[in-house]
Amino acid sequence: MRILIIDDKESARKLLSRFVQQFGHEPIAVADAMAALELLHKEPISLVVSDWVMPSMSGLELCRAIRRDDMGHYVYVILCSAKNRPAELVEGMEAGADDFITKPVHRRELQVRIRAGERILLLERRLHEQNAQLETLYEQLSRENVKLGRQQKQLSRQARTDFLTEVANRRDIDERLQFEFNRARDFGSDLSVLVLDIDHFKEVNDTYGHKTGDLVLKRCAEVLRGAVRQGDFVGRYGGDEFVCIFPGTSHGDARTVADRMHGQIGGLRVRAHQGKEVRITVSVGLAQLESGTRTPAELLAHADRGLYSAKKRGRNLVLVVGGAA
Repeated sequence: MRILIIDDKESARKLLSRFVQQFGHEPIAVADAMAALELLHKEPISLVVSDWVMPSMSGLELCRAIRRDDMGHYVYVILCSAKNRPAELVEGMEAGADDFITKPVHRRELQVRIRAGERILLLERRLHEQNAQLETLYEQLSRENVKLGRQQKQLSRQARTDFLTEVANRRDIDERLQFEFNRARDFGSDLSVLVLDIDHFKEVNDTYGHKTGDLVLKRCAEVLRGAVRQGDFVGRYGGDEFVCIFPGTSHGDARTVADRMHGQIGGLRVRAHQGKEVRITVSVGLAQLESGTRTPAELLAHADRGLYSAKKRGRNLVLVVGGAA
């Protein structure tokens, strides 16, 4: 270990340097504290043995400067002085000294003081390394937590999203309908539900294949997403059947949206193989929450009943039913 020795007397510097060499360390001796401070800013020296009383800058002033400045590592300071009264020792500790040795310096005592400093510096280095490792680990954990959070959000979306059409799946529909049903009951607000079915969808699959059928489902989902307003909800209930939930929406306003969906989907043309186009039409059932509706499933059943009636009447139309049974 390199040890910086500071004393304005050459004889003291030579004596301390000889002792330090005998202890197996490398001494670096300077005659004043200013030179020592400049060296400490340039070199990674961790242990200093300094005289207390020196011209220009005293050992106390050097301690204060070391503690004030950022050396990038801890510097252990041993002050050498004939001062040994308690008040003087307290003054030295408050200035930032770590240990003291009285003059004249005895070889064995200096060796013990330096060993004590080595132990402190070793502990400080280990603590610094451990803190660096902990900081690295914390950063890694933070990155992993962010990554895990993204994955959890993605999985949550996937668990609630229909893979093909990218609208909500049946699980999400049921949960959202339950939520909106309870809120409408609690606040006495409007709630409308729409069930939509693609007409003759089995024939599309049988005639043009499932790839074309999938494309029809995707195009219908795109139209539904574009037709609803902020706060409305769209999901694929299963097969070729979609559900839309309109919170806080009167029957008349919901009918307007339903007609818009019906018209936009009716204008779709989906290209199948060999240049053929598939014309799409849909049947729609629409129901509104009324006082006689007891459960979300019952409200959905009313809309489904409207859909069934629309199919019986020839398909490609919107049929509105009341909320009461």
